Amino acid sequence: MTGRYHGQVGYELPGERTCAAAVERLELDPSGDDLVVLGRGLGHFTDPGAWVPGHGYAWQRSEHHGRRVLYLGYQHSIWGDVAGRVVSRLAALGARRVVYIGKVGALDPAIAPNTCLATGDTSILDDGPVRWRNVFAGLADGQPDIRQGVHVTSPSILLEDTRWLAGQGSRLFVDPEIGHMGRAAACSGIEFGYLHVCHARSRRRPAQAGSARRAWDVMTSASPTTPGCGKGPMQPPDAVAGWDDNLNAQLYARFTRDYPFCTVAAMQAAGRRALPDPRVSWITARAEDAARHVREPADAVVCNSAIWKTDTTAVFASVKKVLRPGGRLVFNIGGSFAGLRPARTEPRPGPSLNELITAVAAEQYGYTPSPDPRRAAPLTAGRVQAQLRAVGFTVLGTETVTHAGTLEEKRAWLSIPAFARPPGPFTYEQRMEILERAYARADASRPVTTAWLVVTAEA
Repeated sequence: MTGRYHGQVGYELPGERTCAAAVERLELDPSGDDLVVLGRGLGHFTDPGAWVPGHGYAWQRSEHHGRRVLYLGYQHSIWGDVAGRVVSRLAALGARRVVYIGKVGALDPAIAPNTCLATGDTSILDDGPVRWRNVFAGLADGQPDIRQGVHVTSPSILLEDTRWLAGQGSRLFVDPEIGHMGRAAACSGIEFGYLHVCHARSRRRPAQAGSARRAWDVMTSASPTTPGCGKGPMQPPDAVAGWDDNLNAQLYARFTRDYPFCTVAAMQAAGRRALPDPRVSWITARAEDAARHVREPADAVVCNSAIWKTDTTAVFASVKKVLRPGGRLVFNIGGSFAGLRPARTEPRPGPSLNELITAVAAEQYGYTPSPDPRRAAPLTAGRVQAQLRAVGFTVLGTETVTHAGTLEEKRAWLSIPAFARPPGPFTYEQRMEILERAYARADASRPVTTAWLVVTAEA
């Protein structure tokens, strides 16, 4: 509005008592919870039918890996210092750790939109820096998908012009809330952490793009919402960089493969619907802690398509305590994770779908595959047998089995966001475009054969 008449624009700030009264309508007891999670996108982590309504908010509890988590969603957006007041209120009610999730602006133009998560323990406010005890301290170490840096708390995107941006130096992230929330946590003596999807703040003209995005939020706020999501069922056209809840969910899905704190409830809900048998008990726990949750000796323990994601030595020791003498443990390991090499008696008729995906990505985007530094050493038959014997198991046998499927099945598997390829700074839409181009080059009549290592052991 620079240079334009703005006499019709005005505002009136609420008094301190009014602000306090509004926040004090939050009436919960989080003193027994290990973690309070609030922010955007909570509908991806929670049971949609379990929300308990309050005065302008809703909440639900669940237990993950033996820890109680309280999810708190506001039916209207909480902005700026209001978010700090919410953290202060939670601390006064007994909360010990608060986590805020959502989206944050990336000030570094090298950060591609929707390709990484942001965290940190410092924010710059108008009156100086604030630092807090970070729930996610050390999380970014060795994690290429997570960036850690100094955050800036900006009152409004309307202030973020090119001169403002040029003055930010090495600061990485910006939003209106995090600094206020971190300060409130520090003053209250509790832990705080944010884990946000990065979107591009520095690639747009700040006023127009930001106003368009927030205008959409305002227009859709009257629609029915899932608590904490901040908008109705429509997907907004992003004025910034293609932000939508699906991309948000994909990025958190990538994170939760290593830190699975949010997907178990949804998986168990699907299991209960598929198998409504009163004899089946559903337990949420880390595999390494199985012995703490299974009260009676078991005749058999079966693990399908997942054990390589665990600390196998600890899992085997825990399962040994669960099984009765003579009980069986049976599990499988995918061929690539077991170090299996396909035995070929004749040349391959052509490249695999995965190889074609890599080739298309190289042609279209200049992609160069690189080894994953986080990939663990393969769980070979010899290594697994040694781990089992070390905790008292007798290995009854190991066997390599093969499964023949179709290329269409392989394409469907690679369409799941968690398994889409190639890795790196690609959006889901780009990965699907690469997949379709690769599939078009492949011979769909060829069977797709996968190898599995199957292990049977006796307690």
